[in-house]
Amino acid sequence: MHNIILKSGLIFGLSFLSSKTFCQETKLIDNFEYKLTYYEGFSKTIDSLSAIPNFIIENINKYIKSSFGNLSSSIHFSHGQIIDLANYFKKNPSTYTRKYLLPKYDLEFILKDSLIGIKSYGITIKADQYGQVISCNWPREGYSDKSKFQPISELGKNAIKIASSKGFNINKYIISFGYNEKHERMCWLFQFPYENNGTKELFNVIEMDWIHMEIIDEYGLGK
Repeated sequence: MHNIILKSGLIFGLSFLSSKTFCQETKLIDNFEYKLTYYEGFSKTIDSLSAIPNFIIENINKYIKSSFGNLSSSIHFSHGQIIDLANYFKKNPSTYTRKYLLPKYDLEFILKDSLIGIKSYGITIKADQYGQVISCNWPREGYSDKSKFQPISELGKNAIKIASSKGFNINKYIISFGYNEKHERMCWLFQFPYENNGTKELFNVIEMDWIHMEIIDEYGLGK
């Protein structure tokens, strides 16, 4: 098998809060982590966009402006990889078994905007050799106007209210942030602990849409 393996996964920024202190204390998400996807030695790491063709840069910049809107100026390139697809597929010719498209460019950006509660958040954009974006951990539409984002304090109040109505333990909980790929939404996650058996802590998780403050997902999680 020829799997693409993350050397270091994207980790949500975590903040431990109590329901009593939430309104007085705003936590910033700080989750950017330098990471590289392993392409079996068929990639070159870059630290500048000047290493890729101008027409690719133009397409990526236009994609960012379209998807991130007035957040675009808060996004900066960190690092990336250029994948040698020709030699990769010489070694791995069975493309029919792959569940996703392999990119030519795997690019990492950092979003920083403390006014919306984000100290640093990693944006991964993968594109093919023509500049077409294959994947991104941010919705293509619907999250380009930060004036529509609900304050974390309001999201927190709503999450606590919902959690309380469900009988969750709201004395202490974790806040995180990320992309719900299934529903194509940016969500704030509120994780309420309900058991700790010494080896694993279990949580009731509520994912709440950043704009509409509606529950997008709800599930149990073990750590």
